[in-house]
Amino acid sequence: MRGTPYPVGRPPFGYAVTSVKGVMAIDPDQAEDVKRVFYEAGRGLHPSVVAEILKSKHPDQNWDGKKVSRILEHRVLYQTGRYVNKAKGTDMVLPGLVILTPKEKQL
Repeated sequence: MRGTPYPVGRPPFGYAVTSVKGVMAIDPDQAEDVKRVFYEAGRGLHPSVVAEILKSKHPDQNWDGKKVSRILEHRVLYQTGRYVNKAKGTDMVLPGLVILTPKEKQL
């Protein structure tokens, strides 16, 4: 996992703050789920249906349509590494944190 400085708070799904204070990196397991969300949404499935698919894969995790929708709303982050924190009014590019490949970006 390559690290990038991250301000504070909980990082978006697909990322984790490492043991080094303030460094965010891709969480490989969650990144696979992010890819799955975009794949299934690209097939036209509703977020609640995508959530049911992920619930069957991870019965111990809380998946619902709202969580899937939030992941879809972060498309720019997953595609480019650009993170906009509207609450704090910050806009930054986090190099090395792109999860979706060019092929997956087309979904």
